[in-house]
Amino acid sequence: MLATATAAYAGVQAKVESIDPATVRISVPPEKGLKLDKMRAIFLRAASQEALDRGYEWFQIIEVVDNSRQRTVERPGMNSAVSSAGGGYTPLRSGLMLTAGPEKVQVVDSGVIAVVTFGRGQRPENANVADAREMLAKLR
Repeated sequence: MLATATAAYAGVQAKVESIDPATVRISVPPEKGLKLDKMRAIFLRAASQEALDRGYEWFQIIEVVDNSRQRTVERPGMNSAVSSAGGGYTPLRSGLMLTAGPEKVQVVDSGVIAVVTFGRGQRPENANVADAREMLAKLR
């Protein structure tokens, strides 16, 4: 049976689901405006804190799924004397000014789902292993 806890960091929540006493699934949902570095920090803070709360010294990320979301947003056009494709006329007191139409840009809202296992003592030699106390200290 999965037990669930939620950890909030600066308004964005990391959801922690217990798989067994030494293994959890941590998810950080893609939130509007959430950048990759911030999402990583939220995830690593949740993994570190969960390891320490459970009495472990280190954690290992064993499975990761990118849960990011891409969306299109419109950026308003700029008034200019030269029109770009899709431009139009803007009525001004002094007459008409040619304006560029809205520009569409792609934005990525970062998110992740990962399975993390915890341990004590000798850490495995692996790039996906971190000391929980050291990681929390780096993230403060």
